[in-house]
Amino acid sequence: MRCPHCGEPVQAGQKTCFACGEKLRVRRLGQTTFDYRIVIAGGVLVLVGVLGVIFTLSGTRKAAGAKASRRVAAKVATSQPAPRPAEPRTESLTAAKDGDVLRAQEQLLKLKRRYEVVKGQVLGETPTQEQRTLMSQIERELGLLGSAINRLTSPLAAGERKKVEQEIARRVREVNTLISQFSRAPKNR
Repeated sequence: MRCPHCGEPVQAGQKTCFACGEKLRVRRLGQTTFDYRIVIAGGVLVLVGVLGVIFTLSGTRKAAGAKASRRVAAKVATSQPAPRPAEPRTESLTAAKDGDVLRAQEQLLKLKRRYEVVKGQVLGETPTQEQRTLMSQIERELGLLGSAINRLTSPLAAGERKKVEQEIARRVREVNTLISQFSRAPKNR
């Protein structure tokens, strides 16, 4: 056995090195250098901290979402009712049992929900001119998208169906772009 500090040979059971004077650490088999209880306690503390952060953030988001929903509801109650965009016909949708139509209708509903959430987050007391312009463009595109989905539910030739599907994809991209622009438009706060 050798001294870990100076490399000189030492005898088994020797407590200090005679060459350098440093204490020798002798490990016995089965002896660990740390206590597992400390590691477990530290792991539990980290887990509790992570869960606390998650619950705090989820509560903050829920409160912000509820506040935005109340603000949107108050604005809707005090404003003139806007003309509703055309909704896809559900009776022909269920009769068609077409997966493309169902996906398109789900996309439309997701876009409408996203628009309402963004609108609740970015609108101040009075919308700016740019916001009003973007809102009317978004609502017009949502209406046209609903009309295109309605056309998709009726019997179409393969070529015509392909054109309508391309129009739907183009309008979905356009609405997403407009909503993104709306979220970045200058605000009146």
